[in-house]
Amino acid sequence: MKAIVEYVRLLSSRGRVITAEQAAAIAGVELEQDIQAQHQALVAEPEFHDVVLCCEQDQHFLYSNQVMADSYAAQCVAIECGEPLRAMTTEVSRFSGLGELLPATTFSHPPYKLTSEQLEQQRLLLCEQPNIGYVEGNDGDGYLYDSNHISASYAQVLADYDEFEHCC
Repeated sequence: MKAIVEYVRLLSSRGRVITAEQAAAIAGVELEQDIQAQHQALVAEPEFHDVVLCCEQDQHFLYSNQVMADSYAAQCVAIECGEPLRAMTTEVSRFSGLGELLPATTFSHPPYKLTSEQLEQQRLLLCEQPNIGYVEGNDGDGYLYDSNHISASYAQVLADYDEFEHCC
């Protein structure tokens, strides 16, 4: 598994996760059956502590947490598994847990790269979730929030907030 580490680090630095099988094919090596055991043996060595294994839908995704945040990697994995809505819901909840709204346009950037039409479709699907809400600010920008963390009225206050309104 050591042979694939440089590919994992390279792709992680480019904002991508890779499956262990893909990395092995690129490196021209064979993986043993028990990928989790191989990973445990790998990260036992200090120079490989950054390599993270994430198992999802019978796939073994790898990334380096030296160059990629765990939350971003989780989003990438969900997208690779064809579950962008799950990743988006988690991201909205994560921001709301911090007391912040998530601009709806966030999902037009990597790893999602949604077009404006796709963005609107996904926003509607998100708002069908029982705890996800959407508000528009005075500036016309849309924001998503999780009602488990932020009330609808407070979300509206945050959306309307203008940081320069009372400046100087």
